[in-house]
Amino acid sequence: MTIKATTRDLGLAIRDFLDDREFYHFEEGADESSELHESEETFEIADVDVSDPNNLKIRLDNGQSFLVRIIAGE
Repeated sequence: MTIKATTRDLGLAIRDFLDDREFYHFEEGADESSELHESEETFEIADVDVSDPNNLKIRLDNGQSFLVRIIAGE
């Protein structure tokens, strides 16, 4: 029998990767290619709530919040 990862497992792993980290803001280029460019501005992750690991609640230090739903594919 092969053990398979669950969405809960992935949610907890994402928390472990993100908790107390920062990430860059990306901007679209002004030219026609619309390539993304990393800006100097960063955002700090203040908290990752895994009370429901399938639906992570991520809060930034500036007060923004995000809900990340994890859905298994085929």
